[in-house]
Amino acid sequence: MHHAFTIRALLKQLPVRIETAVAYGDRLLLGTATGALLVYQVSEADRDRVPTLTLVETKKSFARKAVEQLGVIKEAGVLVCLADGMVTLYDLHTLANATPLTNTRGAHIIALHTGVDHIDGIPTLVSKLATYGKRKVVVLEWRDAEFYKSFEFSAAEKIVAMQFSAPGLLVLSTAREFLTLQLPRGQWDDLFPADTASLRTVAGGMAVGHIVDAAASSDTAPGPQTSAPSGGMWGSWALSLSGSSADVQTTIARMPSDKLLLCHKDTGVFINSAGKLCRNEYSEPMVF
Repeated sequence: MHHAFTIRALLKQLPVRIETAVAYGDRLLLGTATGALLVYQVSEADRDRVPTLTLVETKKSFARKAVEQLGVIKEAGVLVCLADGMVTLYDLHTLANATPLTNTRGAHIIALHTGVDHIDGIPTLVSKLATYGKRKVVVLEWRDAEFYKSFEFSAAEKIVAMQFSAPGLLVLSTAREFLTLQLPRGQWDDLFPADTASLRTVAGGMAVGHIVDAAASSDTAPGPQTSAPSGGMWGSWALSLSGSSADVQTTIARMPSDKLLLCHKDTGVFINSAGKLCRNEYSEPMVF
């Protein structure tokens, strides 16, 4: 069985419910149901030693309501926080200088991507933040760590999951189908229906992966949507724990080698950075 990660209990019996987590460098940030933000320093780990966490800062009034999602744009020094139906940007190093993004009111999903894009033939480090709410996708773009501009696109149906597959391509799901949104053109394209039978049919036996929910067989936090680590001791990853595993019908998960895993319940297909079906490299079920 292929495991997407190794589960180790680092913190136990916390006095508050953790809704989301994000890690970068040697820092682990936990967003809570009360709106507090907990900042931990993570020790170096080796094969024989479990990492230790030290609480270095607590921001009790970080948000007025539950912190639903956190994200890091390390290159721009930005911490992204989704709480109370709005996205707010903070200075990553001081966790201050809050900048509410009023055009994201009603947001309930965020996705981030950083990579090299060729703009006018020049390699440019591009970071993008996408949010969805009220039938509207808002995309903010940074170029070489400087804010560039924002874009808005109307969505015909409610979006329930989304991830970037490339700087210029956003993969999304409604309750009925998977879609792509080309950026910055704003062109929507259908991929395939978001149901188990359709995923098995479109894959033709090539790309189907069977997904095992780790929460279904343990008392660990249920129903995560994750972004995979991307280098360094912790790299940078985010985890959202909103909703129970039984409620999570459709998930889009980032995988190694610039692939996405598009899942409905316990069945998924792999697509590459261009949004095309690709081969399943994992012969055994994956645990998420």
